[in-house]
Amino acid sequence: MKLINIGFGNMVAASRLIAIVSPDSAPVKRTVQEARDRGMIIDGTYGRRTRAVLIMDSDHVVLSALQPETVAARFAGDTEEGTLYVFTGPSGAGKGTVLGRLLAEDDRLFFSISATTRAPRPGEQNGVHYYFLEKTDFENRIAQGAFLEHAQYVGNYYGTLEAPVNEKLDEGFDVILEIEVQGAMQITKKRPDAVLVFIAVLRGAGKPPARPRHRG
Repeated sequence: MKLINIGFGNMVAASRLIAIVSPDSAPVKRTVQEARDRGMIIDGTYGRRTRAVLIMDSDHVVLSALQPETVAARFAGDTEEGTLYVFTGPSGAGKGTVLGRLLAEDDRLFFSISATTRAPRPGEQNGVHYYFLEKTDFENRIAQGAFLEHAQYVGNYYGTLEAPVNEKLDEGFDVILEIEVQGAMQITKKRPDAVLVFIAVLRGAGKPPARPRHRG
């Protein structure tokens, strides 16, 4: 039996799938509502926006946060889920240089940004440089298990939200995290499928030791 990942690890049987459609048209909206009224809706979005509606031969209607084109490509076997790469190592080891080159050469790589409770600095934009959250919101998300890793530094929280990472992995992107060693260990415990990349400066390489630099 061929299974299709429709997002967040949810699978449907390819042989039971009749149609993959956009949720925006009036007929599809009526179909979704009728299925909901009959208790035949399966919501695989985990609270994200519905981007694709899957009509099954069992009379169920499945909601997915993936684009219809992405689900269709997986049905055809043209795309696979991405890989999570966690880059870590001591400050000054050159992680930023390595990642800058990788990201410039491959448009299928996605660099994940952190969430934080600190105030935005001049020029910083929410969702571009960081996800800026209130402290109570951050702590609620910790309690809900929404972070791959998190830490507190100088009175502020920092962490990696799991949902945006999963969303990009589901779309077929390879996702890159640049994180300190403690956070990297948290991620590998929660996500054993992650690939850990440790970058360090070899002793005697002719460079003076870097001054400590902290997150954020």
